[in-house]
Amino acid sequence: GMKISDHKGIMTQLVWRPGEEIAYAEKVRKVQNWRNPVARPSPVAAKVSSPERYQNLHVNSQPTPLRPASIETSIPNYLTFNKWFAFDGDPNTFFWSNRPPNAGETFDILLNHPFKAKMITISTGCNQMNAHDKVLHAVLEVSAGECGVNPLGSQKLDGMGKGRITLDPPRKIKCIRLGIEEAQENWVIINDVSIR
Repeated sequence: GMKISDHKGIMTQLVWRPGEEIAYAEKVRKVQNWRNPVARPSPVAAKVSSPERYQNLHVNSQPTPLRPASIETSIPNYLTFNKWFAFDGDPNTFFWSNRPPNAGETFDILLNHPFKAKMITISTGCNQMNAHDKVLHAVLEVSAGECGVNPLGSQKLDGMGKGRITLDPPRKIKCIRLGIEEAQENWVIINDVSIR
């Protein structure tokens, strides 16, 4: 047998019998867990393992968009990680929601002037953290006019939260829409939308 004393000084007897190795190891583990409860990470540790650590890159409330545009979405942003960071051409900045998105919600980029595009890409999730908080169920869609009307192309996001539409020949586009198809548990990060 083996004796493990708990925090009150009471001896806990663990009896080992042949053929009980796994059960015995499990008993030891349970007693040890009970004696040393798992410490909660401090807020500082939590921050280091979260996209929050990149907040210093998101102090400019209105970064210059890749092309003149307006952005419309009903998904609210967390802290200073606002919608403009999804379309600023910087892979290190991103839009971060303060709640999970709902099915049917959209993130629309409406270009001020139609742009002749051959490729439209989107990456979601935090680039620096293995696509942390990526969008799981959504469709990327581009239109020549009003968002969602007669799309020129649409593509479901892949398992890494990325999507790409190729227009061959290139076409003039006015709206880029990310349409959420299903709710998810995580908040979402839209890292970068690019057109060329």
